[in-house]
This record gives sequence, structure tokens and C-alpha cells, in this order.
Amino acid sequence: MKEIKGTDGIYEYETKSGKKKFGVDYYLGKNKFTGNSVKARKKGFTSFRDALKFRDDAISDFKDGVYNATAKKHKLKQVYSIWWATYSKSGVSSSTLYNVNLLVNNHILKELGNMYVEDITGFDCQNFVNRLSNAMPKSFNSVIVYAKIIFDKAVKYNYIVKSPMDFIDKPRKPRKEENNNYYSIDEYLTFLDACQKHIRGKRGQKVYYFFLLLGNTGVRSGELRALTWTDVDFESNTIHVNKTVKTNTDGKQIIGITKTANSTRYVPVQPDVMEELKKWKIEQAERLFKSGFKDYDKLKQLVFSDTRNHVIDRTTIRLWNKQVCEDAGLRRIKIHGFRHTFATMCFNAGLKPETVSKLLGHSSIKTTIDIYTHPTITDEDKQLLSSYRDAHKRERATNGATPYLRVL
Repeated sequence: MKEIKGTDGIYEYETKSGKKKFGVDYYLGKNKFTGNSVKARKKGFTSFRDALKFRDDAISDFKDGVYNATAKKHKLKQVYSIWWATYSKSGVSSSTLYNVNLLVNNHILKELGNMYVEDITGFDCQNFVNRLSNAMPKSFNSVIVYAKIIFDKAVKYNYIVKSPMDFIDKPRKPRKEENNNYYSIDEYLTFLDACQKHIRGKRGQKVYYFFLLLGNTGVRSGELRALTWTDVDFESNTIHVNKTVKTNTDGKQIIGITKTANSTRYVPVQPDVMEELKKWKIEQAERLFKSGFKDYDKLKQLVFSDTRNHVIDRTTIRLWNKQVCEDAGLRRIKIHGFRHTFATMCFNAGLKPETVSKLLGHSSIKTTIDIYTHPTITDEDKQLLSSYRDAHKRERATNGATPYLRVL
């Protein structure tokens, strides 16, 4: 192999069969995103002119930022690592980082991570999405979002020209079922009774007080688990929500700032609930003393803590909920459903949407109305609707029209 003078990066060589060929091995520069060296490499040209054209086109494309260096391939997990290095420092909450990393590793990288991004086709991505939609029909869209982000970065890093995710046909999500993840007020009161009856011993009292406050304030579970006694004002009957339990990038629970600025708020609590909370404060102090926690900071003490006086794990709350419902034979809702329950009771009681939105710590009234309003239809409501329909039918019959309604 010998380089041709005056033509930097172009060389001539002879094949095993004795034929004369030309090749290109030309250094273009550094990739501005990865810092890696980029070379234009190719051989097998039958003429010097073809090799020269390839080299000059590569130089031009590299300057324009569109050159695809196919000499070195990159696994999808490498692309993800480069993107993650920037994304993880973008100010996103630790909980979001943990969840995104878990999602990408468990689904995208598990199946496509060791494949070279330059070799992944739209067919590969379509098969991946099809399998995904069958395995997790209700939540596969969130995985697709991050798969698209990673492949788009591969395009931006100049590894591929077009994202194969652009060619997929996204399966339709199953029809959304009616949201009944909330209790009526009667169901909620029955649940509170069951907390004391079906969880034996002193632990049952803690469970009762936790769900009493959860369903009567509309606070998020993480906000309640982070609540300290300094946040509770027995004189004004309010609690100050100013922090929440989050998951850090290592998967550990920590106390941090609230979800949004609007989430930091004062929430009024009914006097009878606050009276119950006073009983819990006394009982908790006695338990801590008997458990050997004599020098704890009473001001910073968590309103609800585990046996080590640490933040209660969210799985523990779920187990409480599951145990109560199974033992009492009750319909079980998710933990977030108690927030729905509070919102629904507020609307049924006649509170204005903007008031409920502030109580829940939403930044938008639309969120409150779209997600948390599930009015319970009472017999009185049914009677009002029936009377309206009957009056409407009578009026139409008087005017000679059909008495049946087209709508309603």
C-alpha cells in the first residue's frame, strides 16, 4: 500500500489477484458531541477519481455536520450513556432520573442495548414496539418516548442519518376504562373503621391515623410521609406541606423539595381530625420513648415514621392498604386514590374548582377538573335528572313532537 503524492489520504494497493485498487484513509477531525476522532475510510475503488470524490465528499459533509462515519460502530447503550451524562445534570429531580434509568435499562437496553445503532432497522424497532405493547399495554408509550429520544440523539451525534423509530406504527392503547380509583364517603369511613379492626395491636392505630389524614387533606403520600410536627399547627388547624419523600438515583428514599412550587401550601384540616391527630402525637411520643428514642428532635420528628424512626417506605403503605381491604373484604383503591377521594368529596360538597386546585397543590385548575373530579350520583341527583327528562318529554309531546330525547 502506498500513498499517492499530493493527494492526502488516498492510497494505491494491489489485491491478491494482482488488480490495482484505490483506498481512502483520511482524518476529518473530532466529533463535536463525543470528542472521538472521525476518519473517512473506504477501499475497493477501481479508479483514483472515485476515491478522490469519496474523500472530498466526506470532507464537505463533515464540515456541514452530516457525515456518517461508518468505520466505527456504536452500540445503543453507548449512545444512551452519552445522552445520560448530560440529562442527569439537567436539573431533573432525582425521582425522575431513577425512574427513567430504570425504564430504559429494563426495557430498551435489555432488548436493543447491545445492538449497533447503525445496524438497527425500522423492522427491528417495530418488532420491539409490538412485543412491548403486548407485555405492558397500558404503559408502553412511555418507553417509546425514551426510545425515540435515544435514537434522535444518535442522529444528532452523526452516527445515523435517520432514526428507525420514525418508521414504526404505534399500536393503539386499549380503551381507557372508567376511573373508579376513589371511595365514596361511606366507603372511606368504612375503610377507616377497618384500619382499627383488622390490623391488630398498636400498629393498627398508626395505620388508622395515616389514612385519616391522607383522605381528609388530599396530600400526596410522599408529602404526608415527609410531614413533621413543626408543619402541624393545632391552633389554626392547618398543616404546612413544604417537602416530600423522593427516590434518589440510587433508589433510596430521601426527603426533598415538593413536586412543584404550587405543591408548597397550607392545607386546612377539620377540627375533629386535628383532635384525633393530637391523640396520635401523644401516643407516638410514648412509643418512641419505649423503643429507646429518648433524645430525638421533637420539632423535626416525622408525624409518621417506621420502627427505626425513619421515613416509612411507600411499599409499607401499600401493604397496609392491601391488608386492610383483604381482611375486611373491601374494594381496594390505589394509594393515590385517597387523593381522588378527597377531591371528589370537595366537589360534591360544593367547593369551587380553583379552591380544590389550591388544596391539592396543582398549578392548573384544568388538571384538577380533568383528573380528580368523579362526582358521586346520589338518588336525589337521579330524581332531578328524571324530572328534567319527564318535563322535556311532556313539552315535546304538547308541541306535537316525539316525546323521546335524542340526547340524554
